[in-house]
Amino acid sequence: MRDRDQDKSKEVLIAELVELRERTVDESELVECRRAAAVLQVALHGVHECDIEGRITFVNPSQETITGYTADELLGMYVWDPMPPGPQKDALPAYFRYLATEQPRPTPYFTQYVHKQGGIIDVRVDWNYVRNPKGEVTGFVSIMTDVTEERKVQFALHENQRRLSTLMSNLPGIAYRCQNHPNWQMEFVSSGCHSLTGYSASQLSVNSGLTYGDLIHSDDRQTVWQQTQAALAERRPFQIEYRIRTANGDEKWVWEQGVGVFSECGELQAIEGFIADITSRKQTEQQLQQLNERLEQRVLKRTARLTETNDRLRAEMEDRRLAEQALQQNESKYRALVESSPDAVVLSDLDLRILFASPQAAQQHSIQHPDEFVGRCVPDLVIEEDRGRMQANAARLLEEGVQRNNRYTGLRQDGSTFAIESSSALIRDAAGTPVAMMVVYRDITERMKTEEKLTIFRRFVEAATQGFGMANLDGYIVYVNPFLARLYGAQCPEEVIGNHVSTYYPADYMVRREREIIPALRCGQYWQGEQMMAFADGQMHPTIHSIFPVCDDQGELLRTAAIITDITDLKRSEARLTFEQRALRRMLLASDHERRLVTYDLHDGVAQQLMGALMHFHCTRPDQGSNPRAENAHQVGVDALQRAAAELRRIMNRLRTPVLDKFGLVDAIEDVAAQLRLLPDAPIIEFHHHVSFKRLESTLENSLFRIAQEAMSNACRHSQSDRVSVKLTQQDDQVTLEVRDWGTGFEQDEIPKNRFGVEGIRERCRVLGGMLSIKSSLGKGTTIRVTFPAIEATEHP
Repeated sequence: MRDRDQDKSKEVLIAELVELRERTVDESELVECRRAAAVLQVALHGVHECDIEGRITFVNPSQETITGYTADELLGMYVWDPMPPGPQKDALPAYFRYLATEQPRPTPYFTQYVHKQGGIIDVRVDWNYVRNPKGEVTGFVSIMTDVTEERKVQFALHENQRRLSTLMSNLPGIAYRCQNHPNWQMEFVSSGCHSLTGYSASQLSVNSGLTYGDLIHSDDRQTVWQQTQAALAERRPFQIEYRIRTANGDEKWVWEQGVGVFSECGELQAIEGFIADITSRKQTEQQLQQLNERLEQRVLKRTARLTETNDRLRAEMEDRRLAEQALQQNESKYRALVESSPDAVVLSDLDLRILFASPQAAQQHSIQHPDEFVGRCVPDLVIEEDRGRMQANAARLLEEGVQRNNRYTGLRQDGSTFAIESSSALIRDAAGTPVAMMVVYRDITERMKTEEKLTIFRRFVEAATQGFGMANLDGYIVYVNPFLARLYGAQCPEEVIGNHVSTYYPADYMVRREREIIPALRCGQYWQGEQMMAFADGQMHPTIHSIFPVCDDQGELLRTAAIITDITDLKRSEARLTFEQRALRRMLLASDHERRLVTYDLHDGVAQQLMGALMHFHCTRPDQGSNPRAENAHQVGVDALQRAAAELRRIMNRLRTPVLDKFGLVDAIEDVAAQLRLLPDAPIIEFHHHVSFKRLESTLENSLFRIAQEAMSNACRHSQSDRVSVKLTQQDDQVTLEVRDWGTGFEQDEIPKNRFGVEGIRERCRVLGGMLSIKSSLGKGTTIRVTFPAIEATEHP
């Protein structure tokens, strides 16, 4: 179970690392990033990240522990640098280039590393790609597991299997496993089969056409079947003797001992046993019988007693031999199991004096050799506060026989402590008398830390104001937090768990789930989108669903997990904002139209009259020197008319410049720049434009012009800058206007309330859905940049 948890943690860590690299981090995701970083710091597996060339760019503490190198030593090192020389190390650079270009599916691999202290360690490496937001591979993330001890255990297991195979091959008979059927179809027979029957093991195996039942003498088949079935019914071993026919037709006597193999539920699965050739014994017995027939009348009773005694002794001797052999095998198996177990095992007498301790116990208590435990008292292995409780539990063990999941605080030799969880069992002799106690315990310090984190996370989920839910692949809900349960109209999560998701969604969601969501999750991706969902009020409400996969150790999709956010209020706000923007846009259109009409009226009315009066004055100019007073009055009138005409042009330009209507935005901005250059002490005004449109939609064009006019006027009149830069650019379907000066700058929070220039710019951007950026620092100048969708006019004004 622990191995499966570790394998699962590998997949989770890889998924979190890849997801954290691919998505944009916001405030809520920052918490997840920190949580994932904390997991990496305490993970038992080594985690490192490298670029596509194999240079290590990140390692966690476990990576340092496994390799013996510090993080500073590992960073910048190539992944294959710590590997011993050999073909695998030489091939890795080319393999990394292959991964970066072909991008095959990630598969784990085994290799060796040279520990900094000089030792060789075997490791398993699970890896995945690191991609940028565009999906391009930028590196690799790997989880490294030290499997050195596991490889040693596998080698020891292989050696035991080899010894067992050698033993089976040299047995003076047949070791077998067969089906419980009159044909006695063999599932396994040892190599001694050929010397006994004349047939090879493959000839008597399944699907060969020949069964062991075919070899049994026809007169003995029924007896063999009946005796075997009687023993199986009583679940006891059986011993029988019968005759068989060998491959060359010879008749042999055999002795068989077997036992039924039953499943945990009591179902018979097979029969296992041993068959030995007793033909010589039978022949000897027949010869003795012939010799003894002549003495049978005189020594019949004595012979019968001796025969019975010999048979009993022989059987007892064979039973003892088999029992001793089985005991030796079991002792070896149990010792190997105890020594290779990740849990500590301690055996003590009834006074809690230690008789035996496993290597893992020595490791957990920082003791050099397990023999140092012998003679010590078991309660000495825990802190003083727990010893009384441990002794009380030991007393109850004598009555209960078994105790499980007792927790204590263990004590190491150096005085440090760790959390342990123990289970104890009472060991009895053949008579049922208690003779010893066995304690199995493990270090659960890291598990308790993980449990604490899971508890904190569960509390966070339970208190969240977002919906958290989980469903299996059939669509049945297996978890919801209280908030989501309330959205569904339930009083508690238990009322929702077990229901089908279709209960709370429209019919089209199930189609979307099967065609769009589930395929994305099977590919290791997560899915996010808007989805209507039935709330407690019985109405369908808009929500944002963020759905991600929950996979098993092999990466197969097991469940779907979702974070659900109610966006009903957001949608309503968006609708109100859209309505408001449309209303303000209509007001701008009406205002622009009214400005245009007023401009035309001034141009066709007052402007013409002023020009006529000015022309009349020029025509009625008094002769020079005829009347100085009249000449002076005439000149004053001409100057007044010219100033009135200039002011009228300025007012018309503020209302609606004719240049904008006739020539468009570029020429209108250039016209404003030309007028501002005429001001006293005017700065240098640079205007650069690069656009592909001819004319923009009227409201948009007028808004851009007014923003440019306001920003340029403010820069010239208030910034005290000696240079003003104006840029009008178009990129794809976006048009951007930027006005920049290098003057005094200002604090945006300190703009007087009666100054409407900047506020007017903000309002126009908001109404037309534009983006506004104002950057200003005291003494460093101001930059105003606006961006709008480039909506071209359908017809020119």
